[in-house]
Amino acid sequence: MRMRFATRAFLWSFIPFAILLACSFWVIQRRVQHTVRSGLRASLREAHMSMARLRQESELQNSRFLRIVAENPPLKAGLQLLLLNAKNASARLTL
Repeated sequence: MRMRFATRAFLWSFIPFAILLACSFWVIQRRVQHTVRSGLRASLREAHMSMARLRQESELQNSRFLRIVAENPPLKAGLQLLLLNAKNASARLTL
């Protein structure tokens, strides 16, 4: 069965155009996915670095506080009293 010339001409012009559109859509989709993934990685990396920086500052502050507590006997005794009686309000007030 032979196709008419108009049908063949339509298919020969439509099929390459459809393939071109499909390929360009695929390429654009891949580039968008790559860009989004790169942005997410950068955002997560920045959040991780920020959390690490906050943790480091907190550890530095804790070490300073522990150094002060270790050098101050009354404060050290108050902390020990608070640890032994954590629910006692007077132990908290003493500290």
